[in-house]
Amino acid sequence: MHLKHATLTFLVDQQEEPTVLLGMKKRGFGEGKWNGYGGKILYNETEIEAAVRETKEENGLELQPTDLQKMGELTFLMPHHPMGTQLVHVYTVKKWRGEPQESDEMIPHWFSVKELPFEKMWPDDKHWLQHVLEGKPVTATFLFGPDNQTLKAMEIHYPKTIEELQKPSVYFSVSISGGREHAHYYKPLVEAIRKYGRVLTEHFADENLLTEREEGKTDEFLYWRDHAYIEACDWFVADVSQPSFGVGYEIALAEQLHKKIICLHYKNSPKSVSPMISGNYRTTVIEYENEKDATQKLESVLKKWELENQHQKN
Repeated sequence: MHLKHATLTFLVDQQEEPTVLLGMKKRGFGEGKWNGYGGKILYNETEIEAAVRETKEENGLELQPTDLQKMGELTFLMPHHPMGTQLVHVYTVKKWRGEPQESDEMIPHWFSVKELPFEKMWPDDKHWLQHVLEGKPVTATFLFGPDNQTLKAMEIHYPKTIEELQKPSVYFSVSISGGREHAHYYKPLVEAIRKYGRVLTEHFADENLLTEREEGKTDEFLYWRDHAYIEACDWFVADVSQPSFGVGYEIALAEQLHKKIICLHYKNSPKSVSPMISGNYRTTVIEYENEKDATQKLESVLKKWELENQHQKN
């Protein structure tokens, strides 16, 4: 599975009654549906550069990169379609130059934000678009069926601030089905990670979580969602104190994808760390004695990674 990145931009006219510009897809995948403007990110583009280019190509409007506001990230799981899995970066913009024009791909039309044509849109839109148009950030995952039209399962989260979307994304991997003996350490670890990144799997830290199957999530959804999360994440953090087939699989996948990896291990655990982890120079192993020791050592590595990120951007 290869995660593809794309953009989706909504132009919002802030009148007394706000309106949003949607485009009717004229051909190809999604034909006959209203949607925002966007498409795949080219190999030499940033997210915002792609959003500006796609908008220009599809409706003729010119956008300034600094006017775009990132409002969300949507993961679309389509295992039965050649597109596979797609991570869509959602933007809104309130300034532009020009008048919308019909293109080879899209027919533009303004809609009241209060009266969106959900019956002629993708089935997931009604679950998140209104939220975004109200200025509230969102992250969500949607699994589609074999017909690539039917929404089979979904998961939606609401970041507290828009700024959270700018932080490095972190996949937090812990034992769930294999045992939760060390679950009391997970919440402090997540809190430490949140100082430097956005945790994609924050709910794994819930001490009452025995299995996500109890929440009605299918194995198919969990497999595709977590696979996509690991592909999308910037950093990967695992607690390996409790042996787990799932955690081992996820670490191997993260390594294959060249992610930065931290593995934490409780020193007094009766289970030692596998040489496949401790002997791997590409993995940072942290042995901890207690909660304070774990969070301090973890934050020290994450702070170093944060500084490296800032250096690369500059």
